[in-house]
Amino acid sequence: MKIPYRLSLLAVALAASITAQAQIAIDTWTVTSDRVTFSITGDFGPTGFTPIVDANSVYIGAPGSKGWFLGGSINGYVGAQINGNNAIAGIHGGPSSDFILLGGFGPDFDLVNGGSIHLVGSFVGADGAFDASKVNAADVIVSWGGPTSFSGPDTSFQIGLNAPPASAVPEPSTYASILGLAVIGLAATRRRARSAKIITSQA
Repeated sequence: MKIPYRLSLLAVALAASITAQAQIAIDTWTVTSDRVTFSITGDFGPTGFTPIVDANSVYIGAPGSKGWFLGGSINGYVGAQINGNNAIAGIHGGPSSDFILLGGFGPDFDLVNGGSIHLVGSFVGADGAFDASKVNAADVIVSWGGPTSFSGPDTSFQIGLNAPPASAVPEPSTYASILGLAVIGLAATRRRARSAKIITSQA
């Protein structure tokens, strides 16, 4: 039995809207003993907040992680654009958190209304400059500013939803909606088939 065409289109459109939800994809976050590389892209919706401090900066890293940047001379390259604004980048090591700092956006940098992010970078140092065991890629987030200056990434100021590329997994409620459409379509098809049988038997 086939689901009516219009309902099929509606279900497909609903599923497409799910995968199109704004999210930031951390495509790459790799730490080895002598380098850290990352690629972060995506769109994010309205943040609903303004950071307490560092509103002209963005932090990348795992909240609270420390000890993965062991210091030393680091050469870095970052192609960073957020809402079309370029950034100055550096790595910060502190007592509470080690993170990548993207700053220099200027006093008018504002992500309240959301936007687009494209960050590609690589920092290279001597062997032993980084400790990969101290930062888990799955914990990495992007935050706009933080609660205190140079505090590092903070989930309270996280931009959008970090997710692996093309993951966009629908929530259970969305699956239920799609299933509901299918059930409605199936019921309509059965009703139509039953009506056709009655008409045929009366003829």
